[in-house]
Amino acid sequence: MSKLIIFGHPTFEESLYHRAYLDQLKHSGIEVLNVDHYRTSAELAVARKRMEEATDIYLQFPFHWYGLPHNFKRFIDELFIHGWAFGFEGKSALNGKRLYVITTTGGGEETYQAGGYNGYAVSDMLTPLKVLATLSEMTYSGELVFYGCSGEGPDLKDLTRYREFLDVGLNAVE
Repeated sequence: MSKLIIFGHPTFEESLYHRAYLDQLKHSGIEVLNVDHYRTSAELAVARKRMEEATDIYLQFPFHWYGLPHNFKRFIDELFIHGWAFGFEGKSALNGKRLYVITTTGGGEETYQAGGYNGYAVSDMLTPLKVLATLSEMTYSGELVFYGCSGEGPDLKDLTRYREFLDVGLNAVE
């Protein structure tokens, strides 16, 4: 079983949270693809090959205007092409893979629910990615949401939740 994290953040240098989460993977053997490094046709072909080789695919990004940041949306639009990710002529290259989402929000959990400030749960707002999984013959297998990520960075509890969601043992962090 191989795991692949596809990561995108419009201002990664400023992200205390995502930098800390990805630092947890240094010795884990999990490959991380940064969407900003895959723009040309040749680079996108490499990303598609990595996805074909993985069994578990994690999309990791900050929740931005109720969805994907612009750089991640561009990557998805260019990566998931007809005849590879979906189509009428056979199986998707992603058939049978599991898709997960890891995301952060600036607002607290209470703002992301029916009756809250935003009116909907993050899980509801991730519906387009769930549809993408279905269209690509993947199984949407859940999300991990970190709320209120506008402070000093994640605490030990959040880092542990991250590792557990990825099923990465503590020995992977050194």
